[in-house]
Amino acid sequence: VRIQGGLEFLRKITKDTSKKVEDKFLNMNQSLFLQNNIFGTLNITSSANFSQKIYSQDTFLNKYPVSHNISLNTSSSITFYGRSLIKPPFFDNFYHLATLSLGYSYRPGFKAINVKGEGPKNPSSSMNLSLKNDYYGKKENKKYPLLNFTISSNYDFLKKEKKLSSINF
Repeated sequence: VRIQGGLEFLRKITKDTSKKVEDKFLNMNQSLFLQNNIFGTLNITSSANFSQKIYSQDTFLNKYPVSHNISLNTSSSITFYGRSLIKPPFFDNFYHLATLSLGYSYRPGFKAINVKGEGPKNPSSSMNLSLKNDYYGKKENKKYPLLNFTISSNYDFLKKEKKLSSINF
């Protein structure tokens, strides 16, 4: 278990056409991480993140508007190890590692506040799946990478159309 947080005061000055604009805000963030490894092959990771910015004023001169952001994430991966039974030419052994990963992420939506650079935060609820393959030969205790590739995709439960992203290779 790892818990971390931060607090910073920022003052940003930008020149907008003919006038100088000054933004002041207090940025606070907190995070909680949980990580576990089972039998050396199954990794499980979870995190919860919360951040907020408190501005000195918004574009309508309202005092102290607050922008929030929350995200919850969990993922797991398992690695399978394989060794060729047939001795390949040029190598002592031939190995294949396959890592299967599955993750889920959730972020609730928040309405936009009237501060430059702060748009609406649309909600998301997505699952991702990937399969990583590594092939390598071994000769005299030295590894020689031969081929590696990853197949991955993402499914967003809250999208109205095209919930499944393209499959990446």
